[in-house]
Amino acid sequence: MHSSTSSSSAALVEPQAAPAGAPFFGRALVLLAIAALVAVGGGHLAGRLHPPQALAPSAQEIRGSDHFVVLFGNSHFEAGVLPDRLASDLSRDGRKVRAHAFTGGGWDALHYFMLGLLSQNVLRPDRDLAVIEVCPSTLDDAADHNRLGTIRPEAALPVAMLSGAPIELRLDVLLGGIAGLYRYRASLQSTMLPRLERVASHLGERLHLAGELRVAPKFELVTMPGMDFVIREIRGDRLAFQRASRAVLADGAPKIKVGGYKLAALERTVELLRRRRIEVWLVETGTSSWYDAQLRSVPAWGVYKDAMRRLAALPGVHYAADWPADLSADAEFWDDTHRVGTSAPRFTDELAKRIATSLPE
Repeated sequence: MHSSTSSSSAALVEPQAAPAGAPFFGRALVLLAIAALVAVGGGHLAGRLHPPQALAPSAQEIRGSDHFVVLFGNSHFEAGVLPDRLASDLSRDGRKVRAHAFTGGGWDALHYFMLGLLSQNVLRPDRDLAVIEVCPSTLDDAADHNRLGTIRPEAALPVAMLSGAPIELRLDVLLGGIAGLYRYRASLQSTMLPRLERVASHLGERLHLAGELRVAPKFELVTMPGMDFVIREIRGDRLAFQRASRAVLADGAPKIKVGGYKLAALERTVELLRRRRIEVWLVETGTSSWYDAQLRSVPAWGVYKDAMRRLAALPGVHYAADWPADLSADAEFWDDTHRVGTSAPRFTDELAKRIATSLPE
């Protein structure tokens, strides 16, 4: 009797045979594929719903001009070059010139390569010009995650295929090329975070969780309306700002690395524009004499200068770097690298004089 009961209990806990069907590995692959499609599809949809800025001139914008000038740059161009003034300086009776700046804070040679790819078939051979910002930091391979979220899908593969690019950079750019939500994550955050900060500030005041700063900031940067990198004034202790800014620049200069994939990106940009017979200007906006001395003391400076001389030796390529003394004084820069608002018109006029020497008739 006892034996029978034990046998029945054993039968009840005996493992059941697995039901027939697809193996676990196959089902897991299907699940992963569905998850990937949902993530990429959702990201792509979000990217399409997020209206990006135009990064190439339209045919309509170019139409009606004898010459069109595209400016590929970053905050150095935003602070130093005024597109409308440049176009006006280059225009004259019987010659109408238009200019458009395609720039972004922190952009470098990878972004200029993207801009060149997007513009090459729109610009007109033997008529239009490309003006490209250059400096050692623009070609700094050490800054390998610099604003990659702005690389457009049309340029993702060429950028990812640049010789010497880190594998993390390749994956970042390629993922951004297929998932707009990932690509525009920084700009979406910049849109949402200020709103969340306002809500948090309002709640903090209502709940008495927030109050006045106990220690007032030593300085405050006041920008020109709508221009984040053109400084109207520095309020407070300007010397404190200068000390903080120069400490960062002095620490970063020796870490700049030039000669790898970002130089390759600039070379590819120049090559594709020259193939379309587009005149190219490589332009340094300059720095203060203090920071210029810092840059000249690091190994990257010689590599950078050799590269610029090599590119400038190519037909249809020009290099503008040495500016008059009154445009190179420390007072012309608010942080040793970006021009003050009053310097931009004079710098633009000087740049126009140089470009005019090569403007096709």
